[in-house]
Amino acid sequence: MFKFLSKIFKKKKEVPEKKKVTENEVSKLIDEIEKNLFEKHESEAKKVSKNFERIRENLKEIADKLRAEEIGFEIDPNLKKKVMSARDNVADKLEYLFNHSSKVEATDWNKFSELRDKTYHLLEEIKDILSKKGELIKIGFKKERGMLDETGANLATILSRMDEILNENLSKLTSINEARENIVRLKELNEQIKKTKEKLSEKEKELQDLRKNQNLVKEKLREIEKSSQFMRKKEIENELKTLVEEELKLESDVKSNLNFIIKGIKKYIHFYGGFLSKEDLKQIKEFIENPTEIILEGREEKIIKILPEVKKLIEEEKIKFDEKTKARILEDINKMPIELSSLKDTIRNIKTEQERLAREFEEIDINEYDNLKETLKVSNQWIKKLENEIPELKKRIEEKEEKVDDIKYEILNLIKENFGIEVEFEDEKSN
Repeated sequence: MFKFLSKIFKKKKEVPEKKKVTENEVSKLIDEIEKNLFEKHESEAKKVSKNFERIRENLKEIADKLRAEEIGFEIDPNLKKKVMSARDNVADKLEYLFNHSSKVEATDWNKFSELRDKTYHLLEEIKDILSKKGELIKIGFKKERGMLDETGANLATILSRMDEILNENLSKLTSINEARENIVRLKELNEQIKKTKEKLSEKEKELQDLRKNQNLVKEKLREIEKSSQFMRKKEIENELKTLVEEELKLESDVKSNLNFIIKGIKKYIHFYGGFLSKEDLKQIKEFIENPTEIILEGREEKIIKILPEVKKLIEEEKIKFDEKTKARILEDINKMPIELSSLKDTIRNIKTEQERLAREFEEIDINEYDNLKETLKVSNQWIKKLENEIPELKKRIEEKEEKVDDIKYEILNLIKENFGIEVEFEDEKSN
């Protein structure tokens, strides 16, 4: 006895193996579950279908009997007229219902629901007939009225049973519909993921090609940069830069050297500006503001002409300065013609050299280099754009794949909770 019990308790509990399905197969599984659920009620559904068809035929039979019958007893003519009119009206209505309530074979839940709706509407129509014409029909055609009452009662019984079956399975049918809706969402998401992955692949290929092309462009640029033409052009750029610096320094030196002379000229026009013409006064003021520009343009003649007078007025102390400033102004006025000539020569030489270098610079053709530089610039812009887009696409795919996992879980849970079937998804088998 104890050995027998020991064997029982040692026996391992069998765990049902999970059914593995692909995403494409899960729809077939749901269809199979729905079919199996309906098969439990299939015989009763067939019976209901036959009863409904029999009731349809009864409607035609009642209509034919009403038309064939006459009132077999004395009755008030006016009432008789109303009863006969009601008879004809009901017969026409019943024949219409027979012709327009087509036969339905309840072979699945959709057909079963369709048959339930047809039963409901047919019952409502008979109720309407009985409420409007029932009492008149009863006066002259009691038998047919009884047949119609019985037909209504039969329809009500059928409808009640159909509602019972649907209500019993409502939760499971709802779960099946939810599962199907989730399958549709799953397919839509997978299609979106597929398209996004294709787009991602295109973008990654484009980025790879751009980087490859960029390396070729950079290599070509390095080759050009090693050429004598390019190196000479760079030398010219540096030389032009040096000349500009020299020119700026020279302008600064000129302003510094002319500072004391400008002080004397400012006092001169303050006291004696009223004796000068407007044109002369304007040019002197321009010289005070930008002496280098006036000298470079060769418009310093009027300045030179007034310097002896400025010198004389200072020496005569009609224009007063302290002794140190006075000595410096007079010294600079005496040196100015010589320094001015040297300054103009220096500036002229700088300008001439700038023009020569600029011509040489233009004659050296490295358009290919400039074009490649522009290509590289545009390429960098596209690479930056793609480098921003690619992570965004990956993020989008990841988010959609998370949604797919959530939907898969919902489908599996609906199947397990409502039908006790353990299911897990597996990848599609590759051909």
